[in-house]
Amino acid sequence: MGAVSRGRPQGRRADAQARLRRPPRRRDRRAPGRGAVGARAAQRSEPHLAGVPEDRAGQRDPAEDDQAPEEVKRAITVAALLAAACAHVELKPPATVEFELLGRIAARYAKDAFTGNLQWRHAGAGDEMLVTTPMGQGVARIVREGDAVQLTTADGREFRAPDAESLTERTLGFRLPLEGLADWVQGRATPGVPARSQRASDGKLLSLDQRGWHVDYQAYGDERPSLMRLTYQDVELRLAITAWK
Repeated sequence: MGAVSRGRPQGRRADAQARLRRPPRRRDRRAPGRGAVGARAAQRSEPHLAGVPEDRAGQRDPAEDDQAPEEVKRAITVAALLAAACAHVELKPPATVEFELLGRIAARYAKDAFTGNLQWRHAGAGDEMLVTTPMGQGVARIVREGDAVQLTTADGREFRAPDAESLTERTLGFRLPLEGLADWVQGRATPGVPARSQRASDGKLLSLDQRGWHVDYQAYGDERPSLMRLTYQDVELRLAITAWK
């Protein structure tokens, strides 16, 4: 065999040395798995609130915190003033009346009893009733104006309620059916309210059941009742009418 040429191995060594001297490629330093879009998104800053300095964004203004309690205080003050004004508005008795009567009243309720005089002025829109002792000393003044009822005691205390029955029961101890009584004292049932009655041969009422009350007509003076007995549960009222005006 002839001699082997040594030129080729020397060329390979030269190529290897040239590759070693070649500068390294620039590597991508992005984190593994993150693309270019993710890199750009990571560089974006958080959104900024327009008109608010960056160092105060998301912070509360102490002045705003104090504003709400002040508004609540003003609302409470206005409500209290309105309530006080309404509480001092006195109900007015009727100027013109449908009837006025004088009489005596006796009440038995639970284990108590009361006897006194009665003066009553009635109109469709209101009532005024004065209850006094047999000696004429004031016990109560009851005034109804529309749907409001006010009771004033002898010592000047005032009480109010939507109806006279609950008001008199709370203050006097017995119920006084002011609403139905305006018809009953005239010998008739209240129109539009369920009732059961018995009449004499002349058409006058002998008894009446209405609004939970039982009314016995014991005597008449001319065409109007003069003596009545009313019962409601454990309450018994006797009313003697002495004069009509």
